[in-house]
Amino acid sequence: MSSNARKWLAVLVTIVGFYVVHEGAHLMLALVFHVYQGIHLYAFGMLGVQVLIDATALSARQLAVFGVAGSVASLLVAYLLVFMRKPLLTLQSKPAKAIGYYLTVGFLMLDPVNQAVISAFVGGGDVNGIMLFGIPAAAVRLVFSGVGAVNLVICAKVIYPAYKQSFAAGENQGFDQGDQGCQEGIMETKGGSG
Repeated sequence: MSSNARKWLAVLVTIVGFYVVHEGAHLMLALVFHVYQGIHLYAFGMLGVQVLIDATALSARQLAVFGVAGSVASLLVAYLLVFMRKPLLTLQSKPAKAIGYYLTVGFLMLDPVNQAVISAFVGGGDVNGIMLFGIPAAAVRLVFSGVGAVNLVICAKVIYPAYKQSFAAGENQGFDQGDQGCQEGIMETKGGSG
């Protein structure tokens, strides 16, 4: 598989994985609270998903918990992927390793960017629910900006260097093995002709 195809596959898996985890958390709570009404697929620059609920049947606290659930689930998966990076780095499959990289970066950054920036332009989204904890929207966005800044440092200082080294080691390992095989072939040829 080409490097470009591997990257696009990883991006696609990351987007789908993010929606499954983030919206899945909302879906689970909607079912637990008995307020599930459906799932809305929409195109907003790209495909989006939203769990529809009967918000009038929820208390303010339940709606706040519903609002924060997707972000909590996404960030827990993000930190689990950071914690599990060493086993992911040992994968021999380059597509699987690329998926591990993009999933980790995606889960670390998508919710902070969404809640800190994008939500301000699309009606608030989960921030509206989180505000029901008594936290102003600006404070919610500030907290997610801080989480995003910390996660960006994790991406830059931990995830990117680890995966870059792992991919480079895999390429060098393949080159070294090929080079060694080539040298053995030359030696056999010299030994056979001499």
